[in-house]
Amino acid sequence: MHRTAALLFVIFWINLPSHAQTQANCQFKIFSAPQGLIGVAPSGINDYGNIVGMGIDINGGAWGVVRYKDGTWKIYRTPQGGATTFSARNDSGVIVGFYEGVPGQGHGLVLYGSKLQTVDYPSSSWTVLTGINKYGTIVGIYTTSDGVQHGFRLKNGTFTKLNYPGALETLPNAITDTGVIVGSYDYHTYGPRRGFIYSNGKFQSFSDPQGTQGTGLTGANSSLTLVGGYILTDGSSHSFLYKNQSFRDVSIAGASSTGVSAINNGGQITGSVYYQSSGEMKGFIGSCQ
Repeated sequence: MHRTAALLFVIFWINLPSHAQTQANCQFKIFSAPQGLIGVAPSGINDYGNIVGMGIDINGGAWGVVRYKDGTWKIYRTPQGGATTFSARNDSGVIVGFYEGVPGQGHGLVLYGSKLQTVDYPSSSWTVLTGINKYGTIVGIYTTSDGVQHGFRLKNGTFTKLNYPGALETLPNAITDTGVIVGSYDYHTYGPRRGFIYSNGKFQSFSDPQGTQGTGLTGANSSLTLVGGYILTDGSSHSFLYKNQSFRDVSIAGASSTGVSAINNGGQITGSVYYQSSGEMKGFIGSCQ
């Protein structure tokens, strides 16, 4: 799978008790992959509690999945038959994500009901759509011929580049209903990432003070409650929730790792949880104080 897909959907923040950041008080509901799949990695949640993400089959293939609030599922792969992942779903039911076409090419997708629209950033062989708000404004990532990844916003049919000043790579991950965009950037291809907030045409860098080796933002809501992850000097990684100018760690008891990927306007979060003892990758929905 392309490096962008791996970054977006298969990151687990390994929670170790060797640092001082306060733990969030959260209530979680954990769920397994739907029948026919062996793992699930949620990446988005709308205000109705409907969750989208990636399901994994026994052969390692990727499927777009929707978990509805009532616990039922939809599993989807594009007619082209390549790996398919969903990134986000707005309250109107419009889903964005990407699918793999011929080897070396990936295409953004917009799915509404059974209607599929392909979205490709001009002159790029790899496009991933990562977020959509209630107005239909989309954010995503495209890859240039040198393998470097850049961000964009798609609004009213017009692409706008999103490049953090001076950065090599910029990866938007979500857009709020108020138009605020969050994600990560770096100055070197494999250097430490930092989070960013983009609002009213200006970038602001964002880092968890514990994240000496990197911070990334994966989601935000209209109240600017943020979720993401950070990496410590010892290489261990952790998920966090940022609310009222305060950082809180997010982890699920008994799990080997917990990755928070999105938050809705009601404060519900979703993401992935991994149990090393059983090798299971599950999803969760949660609410935190």
